[in-house]
Amino acid sequence: MLKKKLVAGIVTAALTLSMCLGTGVTVFAEDDPVSLDDARGAVTKNLVMDENVTTPNATFRFTIEKLTENVTDATGKDVTEHLSMDGPELSIDPITFTQSSNGTTEDGIKTVTGEGRIRKADGGILGPGSFPHAGIYAYKVTETAGTYDIADPTKENMIYSQAEYTVFITIANRANYGGGLKIESIQAMITIDDSGEDIEDVKVPSTEPGNSDLAFRNIYSKTGGTDEWDDDLGALSLSKTVTGKMGDQTKLFDFSLTLHKSATLDMEVEQSGGTYPVYSITLPEGGTLDYQFDAQTDEITHTFQLKHSQKITFTDLPVGTTFTLSENNGQAVGNYKTTITGMSDGVEFSETQGVMTTANRLVGEDSNYADVENNYADSPITGIVENNLPFLVLIGIAVAGFGAYLFLKRRKFVK
Repeated sequence: MLKKKLVAGIVTAALTLSMCLGTGVTVFAEDDPVSLDDARGAVTKNLVMDENVTTPNATFRFTIEKLTENVTDATGKDVTEHLSMDGPELSIDPITFTQSSNGTTEDGIKTVTGEGRIRKADGGILGPGSFPHAGIYAYKVTETAGTYDIADPTKENMIYSQAEYTVFITIANRANYGGGLKIESIQAMITIDDSGEDIEDVKVPSTEPGNSDLAFRNIYSKTGGTDEWDDDLGALSLSKTVTGKMGDQTKLFDFSLTLHKSATLDMEVEQSGGTYPVYSITLPEGGTLDYQFDAQTDEITHTFQLKHSQKITFTDLPVGTTFTLSENNGQAVGNYKTTITGMSDGVEFSETQGVMTTANRLVGEDSNYADVENNYADSPITGIVENNLPFLVLIGIAVAGFGAYLFLKRRKFVK
């Protein structure tokens, strides 16, 4: 009699909890003997970065711990009394990416995805025999922060997911195949999102490999520039050169520089809960030039001046930022011919047809710079010699005539 009441209580608790959780996934059917020995719970890692960033060689780890108190369902109801407290310790496979992990790209954002299986504490396959008896077992799943070893914090940044999930594993008695236990379902409920914000009434319908919504999103970014850090170039360097024997190397030339956001910047700020970074340079003539985006601004333009051999350098622009550099509002400067040459992510470019603007150039992982050369014409003013030619001819004739007169006079005197 007592046994019947116990079984009935477990079934009632399972039904109650399932209704509270909402949509769940039934991992195994009761009449499927093959599935009875293998639980297919898994977590998903989504590593997000700008499409121009190389995927890092990184391993991510997770923590799964038993919950024995203050466990609530999607409605906020405390369901601790319905749980079994003697469940086994569990583990989750680490997830590793390499530089060859390309993932998928959409709207300039690259996402690399991997999965880790939920297992026994020793790494073995999680099956119904891992549990002591029928019941509902609750676990909290989180990501372990700081598992990617950043070589240079001045050039790389990894924002880890702060998400938390409550996972319910329901173990039931088998009615067929000689009795025993079966894993009836694995259900998950997200309680805190990637940015650390509490979530209400959000349910995860699947924990199965290849279809797991028990997901954690990390965002990876890099500062532009060469792998071997070049302090002279920085992330982006802009310089001025004046050539030609009549070129004025003391003249200040007017420039405008527009920066365009990298694809993941808004996402990084939102998930980290921080503010938009300020990208700052010191101007050669004094003062600073600060660029700071916000949620409504995709690009920012500032003006400045440079003369011969002067340069400005950004040290911290993220890979994926693009820039448009223009001299004199794109108009010709007097008798100067303008040429813009440089590198974008290590690839040379050249605007040699008198163009005063280079647009949408990428700040990549390799060298990024632009040099604006103004070449002054050697003979800018014409007509000086040509206009005086008749007078010079007359003077020449007069001189020649006077010379001839002296010659003839001297010859006559000698005779």
